[in-house]
Amino acid sequence: MGRRAIGTWCAAGIAFLGVAGAVAADRCEQGVIAPLLLVAALWACALLTTSTPGSGEERLDGAREHLSRALMEMSSEAAFIVDAGNTILALNGAAVRLLGAETEQAAIGSPLTDHLAPGLLSPRIDGVLATGEPDRFEADWAGRTLEFTVSLVADCAEASTCVLLLARDVSERTAAERALEDYRLIVDAAAEAMAVVGRDYTYRTVNAAYCAMLGRPGEQIIGRHARDVLGGEVWQRISDQVETCLSGESIRRVEWFDDAEGNRIYLEASYAPYRTGDAAVAGVVSVLRDVTTERRMQELLEEKEANLAHASRLARLGSWVWHAQPGTTSYSDEQYRILGAEAGETQLDDARLRELVHPDDLAHVAAAVRGALSDGIPYDIEFRFYTVGGELRYAHGAAEVIRSADGTVEAVHGSMQDITERKLTELERERLIAELREALAEIKELRGLIPICAWCKKIRDDQGYWQQLEEYLLARSDVAFTHCICPECLAQAQAEEGVGSPSTSE
Repeated sequence: MGRRAIGTWCAAGIAFLGVAGAVAADRCEQGVIAPLLLVAALWACALLTTSTPGSGEERLDGAREHLSRALMEMSSEAAFIVDAGNTILALNGAAVRLLGAETEQAAIGSPLTDHLAPGLLSPRIDGVLATGEPDRFEADWAGRTLEFTVSLVADCAEASTCVLLLARDVSERTAAERALEDYRLIVDAAAEAMAVVGRDYTYRTVNAAYCAMLGRPGEQIIGRHARDVLGGEVWQRISDQVETCLSGESIRRVEWFDDAEGNRIYLEASYAPYRTGDAAVAGVVSVLRDVTTERRMQELLEEKEANLAHASRLARLGSWVWHAQPGTTSYSDEQYRILGAEAGETQLDDARLRELVHPDDLAHVAAAVRGALSDGIPYDIEFRFYTVGGELRYAHGAAEVIRSADGTVEAVHGSMQDITERKLTELERERLIAELREALAEIKELRGLIPICAWCKKIRDDQGYWQQLEEYLLARSDVAFTHCICPECLAQAQAEEGVGSPSTSE
């Protein structure tokens, strides 16, 4: 083997040891390998500098080449020695595999640009040759992400100045870093506040929403105890949940705290154990969603529903909704009360409802309901019904049809109001009015001048017939007569007949 090849291998070994040692020390990935590589590099340099011409020079050169090759092959990184023309002077087995060459000899002497994409490395190599400063960069090649380190080899035996090129496949690391960055972006973009607290109760990480919720930047939260960040009162309320999660259980509940302005903030909190690779619980992941608006809207809705229910009870007004799909009907609590049933306990199907309607009103009610459900015709009717307990009541029913954009009936909203008291009042009023009208009609017949005989007291009717007074009144009123004699007439009659004074007037 010529001196140039030996020198190339020696330079390659020395340069590789120096760069690999520096890289390993910089990354802290090789542990004690980096110092050993540096020691080996110094030893190799000593061998090279102490070599002298003589009978043992070829043996020493062989040892140097063997050492350089061994050191190069120890690395899992692809290593190349490349001259100023990008020609490959030396490479290790990992480099051969990276290039896809059949043998090492097949690659030596060929331009590196024949194997890698044009323009991928040439500008970087030229930059290192021009400045002497090492360069490190990443590039995608053949579906993989490679990390390249280019450093200058100042003396390359008989060759012109050349560089050492190390290529390391970092596809998995890059993918993990990108996934982590994507995860961070997603977490920071999430509306929910997220945080991770370790077993020592200090914050490990928080997202942007969590910082915004507390009104503090991340650097004032991460590394601090949760009690110091949240305050003693809040920490006292949630510390039991944190301990439960650290024991391996997940919790979901609603928490609250008062902000700096005294406004109460409600949070839907989810606490879950954070586990490491060995499944040990290393902390707690908390996800907090601000539900203050939802909570206040729910409270307002509940208040309105309570007011509506109260008004429905006062008005005795029930409601129901028939849904075209799936063809079911729902009833309000007041609707159940009107029918004398317990809400949800009595099955109000069509057959049961028909049984409760008064038989004389059933056809009228059935036609109205059928028209609403099938044809979408609204109705406004009154009818009688029986409660579940059998009490006869009166009701006012109305329905409104809800249609889709194409005119299809989607639902029917109906109401049923108990109007028994009002109806009974109306019926009583109508009865009294009828009686009054009848009385007025009778009184009208007795009103005005009545022709009566001054002697016999008979009365002449409209047809010119003379009737006894009692006959005339009996025909035109409900008056009844009893026949008796007044004291004056009695005394006169007794005097005419010579009878003594009676003891009674009858």
